[in-house]
Amino acid sequence: MPAVTASLVVYRTPVDQLVPLLSTLSGRPGLTWAVVDNAAMENPELAAALRQAIVDKGGRYLPSTNIGFGAAHNLALHSLGDVRSDFHLIVNPDIHFGPEVLTELLRSFEEHPEAVWVMPKVLYPDGRTQPLCKLLPAPLDLACRRFLPRAFSGLIAATTARYELHGIEDSTSLSVPFLSGCFALIRRDVLEAVGGFDDRYFMYMEDVDLCRRVSRHGRLLYWPRVSVTHGFDRGSHHNLRLTLRHLHSSVLYFLRWGWFFDADRRRANAAALKELAEIRRRRS
Repeated sequence: MPAVTASLVVYRTPVDQLVPLLSTLSGRPGLTWAVVDNAAMENPELAAALRQAIVDKGGRYLPSTNIGFGAAHNLALHSLGDVRSDFHLIVNPDIHFGPEVLTELLRSFEEHPEAVWVMPKVLYPDGRTQPLCKLLPAPLDLACRRFLPRAFSGLIAATTARYELHGIEDSTSLSVPFLSGCFALIRRDVLEAVGGFDDRYFMYMEDVDLCRRVSRHGRLLYWPRVSVTHGFDRGSHHNLRLTLRHLHSSVLYFLRWGWFFDADRRRANAAALKELAEIRRRRS
């Protein structure tokens, strides 16, 4: 099997919640992984417990101040520079998955050598599918989902269904412009070629930005033959500080890629919608 490295970023994560994922990572042959603790300086007692649990499972523990999600993954990737691997896995601490997942995702790269980023189906803990395959966002997409009053529920539902590519979960595979960074298997040479995450995004939107840069090197592929479970807290929906971080990251994103005039966004989204429509046509 191809060698794989993996990075995980934690922030005030209790050890008992992390142990199942650590056990999965440690049980995978050929996988070298590192965990960045962004709260290591805030709670020395928890940091010591996390270090012990991670080292006991064969991982690398990297203490840090809270430098943000993307910057922490970049730190982990740099720390794994002495390890040669073909692929790099970005995984959230609230993800749970079985040993078959990486095997199947690696197989997807064999079947689709043009793919550079693959994501499996992602489920809520109750088994429902999370809509984490999306179009590249326009300002209206984000504004409708977050700030329109309920009187506009019809517009919100229509905008969300299009943006989240509703109906995709039953397809065999699909090229998607924006795949969530909660569980991402990426060709490592491509990830390094684009410089990893842009650490100007402290939190939120960093995975959209990374998708755009990685997609210049190949196909972003949704692969629902296997699934992972994701806790998915939606912290910014009920926390003002996180909402402001989301807004700040959104402004950074649109300043970089374009607010209303973004030809690459229109082209990528149109291609995804056309492919999804063809899948639906074949089913009917």
